[in-house]
Amino acid sequence: MLLQQGSTTHGRTGIRRWQSTNIQTRPTKPQSRILRVDDVNVQSRQVTIVESKKDLPIQPSLEPTQKKKNVKGKKKKKQIEESEHLQALRRKGREFSFNQSLATYISVCMSLGMTNRATHTLLYYRQLAQHTTRKNFAQIIKTVLPYNIVLRGLAEKGNYSKMVEVMKCLQADNIRVDETTFACLLECLGRQCESPANTTEINTWLTAIEEQGIDLDNVLNKIDLIKDGLEYALKAVHRVQPSFIFTPTTSPLGYDNNLVKKLNQTLHTTKVSSPAYGTVTKEQLVKWSEEQLETEAKGVMVIKSIEALDESDETHKYRKLVEDYEQQWRSVLLDTFTRTLGVLKKNFFSNQLDKRMTVYPYLVSLAPEEFVDIMVQEIQRMGRGSLAHSMTKYMMYRHLGELVYSRYLMHYKKQSGYLNKLQEMYGEYISWYMDNDRPEGVTYVPRVRWQELAENHLSGSNMDHYPIEWPNPVLVSVGKFLYSLMIMKTMVWNPLLSQVKHKQPAIYEVEINKDYRVVDEIKPSPSLLELYQKAVLPTLTFETTKIPMVCPPIPWVSTRLGGYLLNDTKIVRLPYNAQQQQKRMEDCGVRQLYPTMDSLNQLSTIPWRVNQPMLDILIHLFNSKGCEELDIPPPSSECPKPEKIQSGMSKAEVHKAKRQQLEYDQRKNEMLSLWCDMLYKLSIANHYRDRVFWFPHNMDFRGRVYPTPPHLNHLSSDSIRSILQFALGKKLGPKGLWWLKLHLINLTGLVKREPISARLDYCDSIMEDILDSADNPLDGRRWWTKSDEPWQTLAACKELAAALRSGNPEEYVSHLPIHQDGSCNGLQHYAALGRDEIGAKSVNLAPCSTPQDVYSDVAALVEKEREEDANAEHQLAQVLEGHIKRKIIKQTVMTTVYGVTRFGARLQIEKQLKALDDFPQNHRWAASHYLVQKTFICLEKMFTSTKEIQNWFTDCAKTISETRGQNLEYVTPLGLPVVQPYSNFKYRYAVDSASISQLPASYSIDSFMKPNVMKQKNAFPPNFIHSLDSSHMMLTSLHCQSSDITFVSVHDCFWTHACSVDIMNKVCRQQFVALHQEPILEDLSRFLDRKFTLSPNEFDHDGSALDASRMKLNNIISKVPPKGEFDINSVLDSVYFFS
Repeated sequence: MLLQQGSTTHGRTGIRRWQSTNIQTRPTKPQSRILRVDDVNVQSRQVTIVESKKDLPIQPSLEPTQKKKNVKGKKKKKQIEESEHLQALRRKGREFSFNQSLATYISVCMSLGMTNRATHTLLYYRQLAQHTTRKNFAQIIKTVLPYNIVLRGLAEKGNYSKMVEVMKCLQADNIRVDETTFACLLECLGRQCESPANTTEINTWLTAIEEQGIDLDNVLNKIDLIKDGLEYALKAVHRVQPSFIFTPTTSPLGYDNNLVKKLNQTLHTTKVSSPAYGTVTKEQLVKWSEEQLETEAKGVMVIKSIEALDESDETHKYRKLVEDYEQQWRSVLLDTFTRTLGVLKKNFFSNQLDKRMTVYPYLVSLAPEEFVDIMVQEIQRMGRGSLAHSMTKYMMYRHLGELVYSRYLMHYKKQSGYLNKLQEMYGEYISWYMDNDRPEGVTYVPRVRWQELAENHLSGSNMDHYPIEWPNPVLVSVGKFLYSLMIMKTMVWNPLLSQVKHKQPAIYEVEINKDYRVVDEIKPSPSLLELYQKAVLPTLTFETTKIPMVCPPIPWVSTRLGGYLLNDTKIVRLPYNAQQQQKRMEDCGVRQLYPTMDSLNQLSTIPWRVNQPMLDILIHLFNSKGCEELDIPPPSSECPKPEKIQSGMSKAEVHKAKRQQLEYDQRKNEMLSLWCDMLYKLSIANHYRDRVFWFPHNMDFRGRVYPTPPHLNHLSSDSIRSILQFALGKKLGPKGLWWLKLHLINLTGLVKREPISARLDYCDSIMEDILDSADNPLDGRRWWTKSDEPWQTLAACKELAAALRSGNPEEYVSHLPIHQDGSCNGLQHYAALGRDEIGAKSVNLAPCSTPQDVYSDVAALVEKEREEDANAEHQLAQVLEGHIKRKIIKQTVMTTVYGVTRFGARLQIEKQLKALDDFPQNHRWAASHYLVQKTFICLEKMFTSTKEIQNWFTDCAKTISETRGQNLEYVTPLGLPVVQPYSNFKYRYAVDSASISQLPASYSIDSFMKPNVMKQKNAFPPNFIHSLDSSHMMLTSLHCQSSDITFVSVHDCFWTHACSVDIMNKVCRQQFVALHQEPILEDLSRFLDRKFTLSPNEFDHDGSALDASRMKLNNIISKVPPKGEFDINSVLDSVYFFS
């Protein structure tokens, strides 16, 4: 019997409803059958269900009423089971988050010397759990972590008697101890004077360690000790076992991934030069590292603005007013904060019975003056911002809490001895980094070198030691407390300089309607915005994590250590409630992450400098009211004002004027946002114009890599990319000039369909225009402005002119990055996965004499379909005659691979049709529908395997998230665990209902929430392709590093020096072939099978739809789409694969 999937879905249970088509139904009731799914055809999405008479249990005949009752009973039973499952899941989530919050609270108390409070809070919640009668009580201590934190603090004080009491509680609650527990006990005993009683206690715990099957070396290796804890623990052991020799665990340095195992052979033998040799001296770098440490310790950097300053008397009057206001705000905030803190302190210490978690310890983690600095800086940020860009108040609460946590982390690192050890190790790391003639046996890999240094510096603080990260309720509660003071106490006059003045809050809360929902936001008052806009302050203030570094970043050696020297940097950018992926990364072991971390490190070691002539041109245009033609945003004052409402206007005219005023306000705010963004980028670039700097890198959850500074970086717009150069220059060499010319022409996009020889001929034919652009960029013929990437084209014109005029181009030292860009890279990966011959040729995987353009190919197929319809008298097809161009469907083709829906694709095409002057706009909506349909049909014809793979991805994600109720997971070819962070998260914050001094006991975590099935399904295909794209980039990065050439990337666009493009191209192709010679889809299927499929004993065997969905899950995961006949090795000979 053939059944076709219907469109109706029961969202609660994840059970599909099936519709029969062209079949004869049997009288037997479907619920009474035992069904076996033998085959699932993914492309047609049909399921063949085989029935066997012997499979059908003999059922007594039932009356219709009785049958209905049975059906309702089963349905109700399933609903009850699901409800109970969800309740249990939420309870587990509350328990987990409570334990995390408690551990954080105790950690902060211990770091502040509140040992008694930490201990009493721990015991308070322990007793609360013992005496509660509530059924779903979730404040139960389930882990040893909070106990270990208390034990660590007691160990440092040498308070062994208290530790024994804590151990009794652990034993009574049947909480399993771990290596850290025993390490704390040994450390405490080691701090005490040697005596018979002391030796007896040491013996007791060493015996307990042995009885639990724990290796003593593991206790001393895996503990999270700080300061001198390890030395005291060893001292205790040696009192009982004098001959004991501690063996530190050494992490394997090499890779265990098939794609990079060959690099293990040369980790310590390959001769690789320093990435910064010749750009800076070792002595300068040591000095700059001290400057970087000092800057990060402050938390902010103040730089000079490039804005053309108005030095009029009125401006100076407003600047003086800003100083006065900020001084008033500091005074009133400090006084209010101190008084409020006094009240909280009294409540904190007065109640001897209530030891619940409160916000007070977090509010004394810094000096009051530091809290005031943070609040005033936040007011400055809001005053210099725009009303157009705003976050919800909870995001702003969290942001302010994160600033407090960053400052707390600085103090913690200083107190724990981390800073002193960092300076010692980093000094040695700099010496290695600058060594351009490393001897045999010294590695070229930053991570390996740092691990070797760590093994040589075992004493003192553990470099991988961090305090427990403050969870979301803490960050939000701290931010809410500070914002409450700011809203109540910071005032401005309105109007600012009027004789009749009224006080009003500088910032205020407001409810705004957005997308049919009400959002709470915190906004600056108009007077505050006016104050800072008219003051035109000469400086800008940035958090230190928002700007580049003036020394090489710390290499990533674990999920916690890497990036900035002191500032906390995340290796993966995740939503705050997404903790599953972080847990997976910690569980998989650091060695599995080596390839990913080493690629991040390689990208982070590249030094940069500013292209000063290009920067000067940009600053000149920016301060000359911008240039929208060249994407230099004008100031908001240049926004044309609408017509004002006049008396005598008709209703229609008044309505039109009001609409124009709304559009004007929106446009003006947008212009201000764009202008501020460019101001920040150019000001930062100007600050570093004579400096060498570095970009720390991290990645998103899929593995796509980004520089951590958000403003100035090479992933930015065309104009900002044009002002960045490699700090290390290299001679052009024999082919460098050839590549420089080709790079320039590629940037213009004018002859993209021509072969390389024709592009070079074109470059020579317009050499006069190129030289004129270099010499007279603003006053000449301005040929460069016609380019697709005008600013990078201008930078290339200047570089080419300098090389040609040098007299000997081969000896010319070039700093300009040369690009090689993938040809619709997402479709390249799909074509390679499916070995799709037609698709592979259209995206340049196969060798061709001329570059193939998939967008033009699809447009040609769409035009052919249109012609056929037009001949059949189709009206829309006739209307579209002459309008189907490459540009119309390019964005849709490009984003199809990344999961664009038909709705989104229609909007893309409609936008392009709207831009056509000669297209009848009354047909725009219908024509966009028509073209979406034809575009998708043509893509399926060209990329048959691609569509099958995409459907398989979608079906896997949908069935897993529906049937298993879990977020979809996979592992990239380079070993990075990925968890899609799309859950049905309810935007409800317990912090709203709690008093300002109390902390919520629990919060939402993705591990304990239902997945968002729609997002899981739609996002999996593009996410997996992004992961492949990233894996290819990382492989190229690692092999370029071992080949001793410079490499950076903008996702699927690879950059290097002109002299090394040939090497990079060879590596790029080799690594793409190596990647796709792996059984990627088969490995994914095996992983999903291990993780999500169900065994026979997990079925109900009741013939229910839920069992059918479980069978479908098992079958879909195992049905890997078939592959075509394309030879992946052809990529090695494809000139236009990356070009």
